[in-house]
Amino acid sequence: MSRDRLKQIAIGLGVLIFLWGAVEIFRGDFDQPTGDFRIPAVTAETTDSIVFRRATDTMVLVNHAAGGWTVNGYRVQPNLIPQFFDAMAESPPGRLISQNPETHTRLEIDDTSARSLMVFGDGAAVQLLVGKRGSNYQDVYVRRPGENEVYSVRTALATYVDRQLNEWRDRNIAAIAKDSVGSVEVLRAGERYLLERGDSAWVFADGAATDSSEVARFLTQFRALVATGFPTPAEADSISFASPERRTVLLGIAGDTLLDMAFDSVGGKYWARHTGDTTVFWFSSYLVDRLAPADSTLRGN
Repeated sequence: MSRDRLKQIAIGLGVLIFLWGAVEIFRGDFDQPTGDFRIPAVTAETTDSIVFRRATDTMVLVNHAAGGWTVNGYRVQPNLIPQFFDAMAESPPGRLISQNPETHTRLEIDDTSARSLMVFGDGAAVQLLVGKRGSNYQDVYVRRPGENEVYSVRTALATYVDRQLNEWRDRNIAAIAKDSVGSVEVLRAGERYLLERGDSAWVFADGAATDSSEVARFLTQFRALVATGFPTPAEADSISFASPERRTVLLGIAGDTLLDMAFDSVGGKYWARHTGDTTVFWFSSYLVDRLAPADSTLRGN
C-alpha cells in the first residue's frame, strides 16, 4: 500500500474519530439501553386520585367509587379511566438513555419543563416526571423525581399526560330509547309545539298528523347524544341562558322528565345545558337543528 494511500486512511480515521466525539458530546453521554426500569402497574380499584401537573395547569382526577371519577370537579369520560390504567400496566421495561443531568433540559425532563404524574392510593404513591417524545413517537422520556437517570419507555401513557382538561371531561349527555318517550315539547324562536305518542302514531297536540319517519329520526338523536365539546373560560363568561333561543323537553311514558335542555348561540357557537344544571356543552349548529327542529320538519303531508 502506498504512502499516499495510508495517509488518506489516517485522515479518514481522524475525521471519523472527531465526528464520533462530537456526537457523543451532543448526545450527552447516553448510556447503553438496559431494561431496569418499569412503570408501576396500579389499578383503578386501589387508586384514590391521579394528579397531572404541568407548567400551565394542574388536573386532579378523583375516584368517587360508586360515583365515578371527576377531573377538577367535572365528570370524566368513563372509557378513559380503564385505558389509562391499561397504559400503565402494559408499558414494557424502559431503556436507560442517560445518567447525565445536563441532558435533562434537552429532553424536556428537567424540574422546570417536565410534566409530573402522581398516582395515589392504597397507602402508596407513584411519582414520575415525563419529558418529550423520543425519536419514535410511541416512546417518551421518563425519570423518577430526585434521580438523574432518564429512561425511554414505549408507552401510550404520554397520550394521557398530554390530554387537556376538556379532553378528559365526559361529553355524554343522554342515552334515551325512543320507545321510552311519551311526549316532546320544543320551543324555538318564541314558538312552541307539543308532540304526543298516540295509540298507533305520533301526533301534534292540536291533532295534526306527523311524518312518522321524521319523528323517528328526531328521537334517534337522543339515543346516544354526545356534545361536541365545552367552552373555554373566556367563552363561559359570555354565555347566558336567561332567555334561550331553543329548548327541548322529553317526557317519559309515565310523565317523568327524561331530558330538559336549553340552547343558545353566542360567539358563532351553540351552547346547551340541562335546565337546573351549570355544566355547559358545545354543539354544532347542524346538530342543534336536529335536536330542536322546526315543527314543519315533523309535520305530515
